Amino acid sequence: MSFKLDERLCYELVKEEPHEATMNRGLKNRHLQLISLGGIIGSGYFLGTGYVLEQAGPAAILAYLLGGAIVLSVMLCLAELAVAKPVSGSFVTYAREYIGPTWACGVGST
Repeated sequence: MSFKLDERLCYELVKEEPHEATMNRGLKNRHLQLISLGGIIGSGYFLGTGYVLEQAGPAAILAYLLGGAIVLSVMLCLAELAVAKPVSGSFVTYAREYIGPTWACGVGST
């Protein structure tokens, strides 16, 4: 079986556009607001961690490691699902199909 490609289509696919030499401002006000919000949340989390370490001691590090391991395992499982069965939608779709509609409602509300 052989395929014949249209030469015009091939030319359109590989044709390169000339690059602009000027720089454009790409950040809008909402982008800057979200960047600053992320910085504030990160700073608050860092300061809150210091307070927890002061009050609880080194056991808090074990709690953070355990929580991180749980989050990592959940994300790895979701990545495996996304590769094995790609769907158009959120992870609520996987919860509805593999667990049940009640759990999907719970996943969707968080």
